[in-house]
Amino acid sequence: ATSCSEESSGLRVLRISPLSPRGLGRAAGLMLRWTLSSWRARRLAEQHFGKHSYDLVYATSPAVALWALILWATRGAARRSYLYVVDFFPFHQRAIGLVPGGPLLSFARWAEAALMRRFDVIGCMSERNVEYLRRHYRLRPEQR
Repeated sequence: ATSCSEESSGLRVLRISPLSPRGLGRAAGLMLRWTLSSWRARRLAEQHFGKHSYDLVYATSPAVALWALILWATRGAARRSYLYVVDFFPFHQRAIGLVPGGPLLSFARWAEAALMRRFDVIGCMSERNVEYLRRHYRLRPEQR
């Protein structure tokens, strides 16, 4: 479900739920969900915001699930961006058997870190998660 709301303070919020393709198998369903949801989110954001400015981009991990929206929304330097990390992709997915090792794991690690570097601030649930983030992802020195 997608909703766009405007609060009395003038804050416009666009909430976009991911698509849930079914009947394609677990791996294919996840890949299709990430690809289609990302492009759909970008298209909806462009429709709702168009050329209007916006001040904040907020996303949750895994960033690769919204890669097209993130690339579009974080372009330019006039806005702030915040990524909240709720799981460490692809490390968590590897641990539960969703992502195989080898080149796919290497590409997934590169892609997630590259998208993370586009955000000004990255939030985590605990100090230990911040330590894990710093150990496993190459970030920009000025990121907070």
